[in-house]
Amino acid sequence: MLKNSKLDYLFKVTKPTKTIYMLLPLLGSFLVGNLLTPNLGYIVVHTIVFGIFYGGIYILNDLIDYQYDKKDPIKKERMISSGKITITEGILMTILLMGFGLGVSYYTNIRMFWCLLILVLINIIYDVFTKKFPYIDSFWIGSTAILKIAVGMVLLNPISILREYTLFFIMIYLLGSSLGLEKKIRELHKGQKRHFYLGKYTFKGIDFVQKAVLGIMIILLPLSNKTDLILNILLVLIYATWLYIVKKSDIKNHIYEFGENFSQGYVKDV
Repeated sequence: MLKNSKLDYLFKVTKPTKTIYMLLPLLGSFLVGNLLTPNLGYIVVHTIVFGIFYGGIYILNDLIDYQYDKKDPIKKERMISSGKITITEGILMTILLMGFGLGVSYYTNIRMFWCLLILVLINIIYDVFTKKFPYIDSFWIGSTAILKIAVGMVLLNPISILREYTLFFIMIYLLGSSLGLEKKIRELHKGQKRHFYLGKYTFKGIDFVQKAVLGIMIILLPLSNKTDLILNILLVLIYATWLYIVKKSDIKNHIYEFGENFSQGYVKDV
């Protein structure tokens, strides 16, 4: 691929450095034991389809945020806000990638199709409404982690299997939403006010919310069933370790630095 060519820009606008998040469907399949079946190829192919689909979601987000990103010192370098990809090209890419994912899933796995459709609605509502409200934004978009894992679970199983993991999904939702606040902490440390509502966040407020979430997770733990008990205990231990050990050590700074470089990777290098 030629660097700084139109083809290169079309690839970068899908934010390929975030491909790691596309592995969540594989996690879902692993949890229900499907990765050990002869249908592994089917699962991998649909995970790739999911990744292509979500590239369209990222482009859609950038299209909606276009006017705001143009004024941001970092985000103005993104493919669309910098003009390297035109609005028309972005719209066509969104239709192509999301249409591909929805079309394939509709004909091969209707359960996956409905999960993808809900993901589209969640992201649109987030971009045009909920992202304007502090704390609510993180807890709204946190629901996408549930659906990404659910996609992998329902590829080879009836939708009813999700009931066995209800509490696990609640734990994932709480953990993902709360950890999403770490991005706000990094921006507050740097004195960044990329969005007007960031000024409504405070370190004490975020700390209170995160510890409250841990408390809720601990209270819910006894409600676990045999299917998700170990998983839920593991999530609680991971989160408690993060809040009371990692965040109070120098490791936190290295993680913050990695997170910042990772989030900027698709802006500058990818």
